[in-house]
Amino acid sequence: MVISNDAIRLRLQSRSRVRTVGAEGPAWRKSRKYGGDDLGARPSGPPGFTISTSACRMCLEEGMTDELVAEIASARDLLEQDIGKSLGASDDPLLVSVHSGAKFSMPGMMDTVLNLGLNDRSAQRRAEQTNNVRFTFHSYRRFISMYARIILDVDGALFEEVCEEAKVASGATSDSSISSSALSKFVERS
Repeated sequence: MVISNDAIRLRLQSRSRVRTVGAEGPAWRKSRKYGGDDLGARPSGPPGFTISTSACRMCLEEGMTDELVAEIASARDLLEQDIGKSLGASDDPLLVSVHSGAKFSMPGMMDTVLNLGLNDRSAQRRAEQTNNVRFTFHSYRRFISMYARIILDVDGALFEEVCEEAKVASGATSDSSISSSALSKFVERS
């Protein structure tokens, strides 16, 4: 599982299975004192963190360990510090994409989940802040569909049926032309 891409990796701990990556912000500079490599030049790509393939395999075989949960929480905290936003915040949440960066494909792990961090409260608040209800609920609809299909293994056809109903109800000919009110109802049904 990877959050962000095209980045230089820093080790948070000497045998860490979670590494921070991306732009050099204050939180990432601080992480160097915990065993991180010297960056040299300014890294490319947005900040994020990588969970190693071996950690994912371990979770599939043995479940999550307290140690791995702590490593992920530490990397998430650094990311939130650097960006200045928090996952799940209702006013202006940190939104991330989650995708596989494994050299070899793991079953079900090659898809991307976009907009992790959106929830009912934050989507409503974002729609108010941006004055763009349609875009916000289109993003939220995509997140719900992707998360359900990829993470929860829900049949994607179920969401396509609801999406088709939303198109018909709003007289749309494509996903991108579904009305704001139909998208809001789609999200409520999902």
